[in-house]
Amino acid sequence: MATNPYAGTDHEESWRQGFTAGFTFPDQVMEAPLVLESEQRTVYSEGVLAGQDAATQGQALLSVTPSDNAFGETAGHIAEAVHVVGDVRHAVHTVHVGRQLSAFGTAGWGGFWAVVLFAVLGPNRAEEHYFDRAARESLRRFHDDLAGAGLAGGVELYMPACDLLHGTREDDVMTQQGWWHGMVYPYWEPAQAEGHQHEHPENTRVLRFRSGLDEVEMISLDPIG
Repeated sequence: MATNPYAGTDHEESWRQGFTAGFTFPDQVMEAPLVLESEQRTVYSEGVLAGQDAATQGQALLSVTPSDNAFGETAGHIAEAVHVVGDVRHAVHTVHVGRQLSAFGTAGWGGFWAVVLFAVLGPNRAEEHYFDRAARESLRRFHDDLAGAGLAGGVELYMPACDLLHGTREDDVMTQQGWWHGMVYPYWEPAQAEGHQHEHPENTRVLRFRSGLDEVEMISLDPIG
């Protein structure tokens, strides 16, 4: 997450305004407002460059624990039982367990985890799509922190992610469960570009978070060529 190098000084607001402008409109030339004094205009321009760089290069996802305690408890069970995933993947193609498994062919990407949870934890918890929830909680927190710092809180957020197991890391709640994700961007193009670079593009989607809707939309990558 970007931080204001002028926090606590007289230049804090100028840098913040510049960052917001650059982060929200990374492809546009941003001139500092003429009403600012010379030194403040310089700081504003620094903020614009920082915001444009953050938008282009992306920002790292925050380490977030979902607010629902049941998520954390169930995630622990998933980690303990992750060795059954391979068996469940195979079973999905050969067995129909009620409407949930029969819907797998059309539910596809996100629905796989509902099947895993059905097999590991039983039908009461299989209804919860933990990949979706982890992504939503994480991107919502990222957005709220941007807004709380006055840094482009109204923008949409885009992040490429893959639901295959890649090995667990302690970076954040998604990588702790073995899922891969890239950087967070305020617009579609760099998120899609990073998604295409991932080793499993067929399982990679761009997650789109829009403030106020409290949901994550999963968008397929556009074909290359």
